[in-house]
Amino acid sequence: MTFSQRVSFWFYAGQDPVFFRTYRKEIHQYTIAFVSVFYKVMTTVFAAIILFTLILPDTPDMEHVRDLTPFGVVYTAYMALCLILFTAVIQNHIKASFWFSQITLLVFGGLLLWLDFSTPINLAVFIPVYFALFPMLLTVPVPTLLLDMILLYIPTVAGTIICKTPNIALEDIINTTICFAAGFFLGCKNIRSKLAEIKTMSTKDSYSALQKSIIDALIDEYESIAFADFDHDTINSVLIKDDFSTNTDILLSIDSLSGRIKEFAEIDVHPDDKKRYLSTIEKQSVIQHMEANDSLVINYRVILNGQPKYVQTKLIKDSSVEKGVHRYILCHRSIDAEVRMEQMMTDAIKLASQDSLTGVRNRMAYDHDLEQLQKKLASGMQKDAGIVMVDVNWLKETNDQLGHSAGDELLKNVSDVVCGIYKHSPVYRIGGDEFAVILSFHDLRIRDKLIDMAKNTAAKTKFGISFAIGMAVFDENDKSFDDTIKRADDAMYQNKKEIKDAAAAAKA
Repeated sequence: MTFSQRVSFWFYAGQDPVFFRTYRKEIHQYTIAFVSVFYKVMTTVFAAIILFTLILPDTPDMEHVRDLTPFGVVYTAYMALCLILFTAVIQNHIKASFWFSQITLLVFGGLLLWLDFSTPINLAVFIPVYFALFPMLLTVPVPTLLLDMILLYIPTVAGTIICKTPNIALEDIINTTICFAAGFFLGCKNIRSKLAEIKTMSTKDSYSALQKSIIDALIDEYESIAFADFDHDTINSVLIKDDFSTNTDILLSIDSLSGRIKEFAEIDVHPDDKKRYLSTIEKQSVIQHMEANDSLVINYRVILNGQPKYVQTKLIKDSSVEKGVHRYILCHRSIDAEVRMEQMMTDAIKLASQDSLTGVRNRMAYDHDLEQLQKKLASGMQKDAGIVMVDVNWLKETNDQLGHSAGDELLKNVSDVVCGIYKHSPVYRIGGDEFAVILSFHDLRIRDKLIDMAKNTAAKTKFGISFAIGMAVFDENDKSFDDTIKRADDAMYQNKKEIKDAAAAAKA
């Protein structure tokens, strides 16, 4: 847009709320650019006025300069702009509400009018400036209202006070200059990155209707959107928010796609995820993947404000280009809340289905998995199944004579032995001293070898790692898997009797 078009844009947005909401981002960007440049120009002009007043002895003091002179008009416009600018300079993240911005402006505006705008011409200058920049007030950031007001207003007040007396000392001139420099640079410290944002935003005007529709569909979901051309190693950003990177302005200053990817990985991507990120988004990897798919998704972590955050980068085919052209839509969004919620749910499910003492699955998980297995067997989806029942020997005696901590240690040791033998099958603690193993297909094939290993591993000495074990396999005579479980139980109790008889014989 040209300068005149942007001015028309602002005035029309101030009259039409629907129009403003639709083009809020563009209005936001254009306003920042205009105000930033205008502020620099006005600061320079007003500094020249002050120096002119200081150098020439016959120049009237600032109280008279502020009257109906050309200098007074410039001064008044500058003061009005300072007042509005402190509500418009965009810092980071937080936006003020509309009413907070308006009340703040009116309070300080009333004070300034009472102090300085005492003549009709001054008021006539202030009012148009206020309403011309009215739309920007909807984007005022809360934390910087008072700070920017101080940074921008103090130099003017200091200059007015110092310049009341002509022929002022050199040290006061230096102090005045420092005041203006502080207000100038601190008030506009984010201008470079903001102008870069405007540059990327203005490119949207050159996009086709199809590309614009794609952008509109993605703009609310993603924090950054860009057209990435892997053939020519270029990247054209459409949207990039402040919280996208710790150094957004540095990224925007890099025009090459490979350079921006490398810089982003270097300054933002978590060290543990950097290698995977770079290898996944490498040119040949992307082109090869996108030849067979419509999109490529990379989930990884970045470091923002010293904390790891989960983010997602997504490459989508640009349907507006011809076949064979490797240009994609590169989108980036935060998935930190989603990932952490999923982790919490996973941990909660794991906690609910895990035995707190041994770490194996608990009775609730056993009942659930057993129900699913029985449905598969009944429907014919699964034909082979087996189960192992385990009962810990001497648990009561261990608890009574050595204490419950020793009993807990015995249970954990037996659990470790069973898990070590049945590495490919889920192990469950289904009672105080009982464990069960639903055999996987792998362990089912070598079940006899594993049961012999388990029996040989179990020590036969009292208070040692001793357990009874029984196994059964689902067969055609079983009406349901409950019959299989009963046969495994019977085999386990038979083994338990044998162990106790052997222990009694050894004692005798």
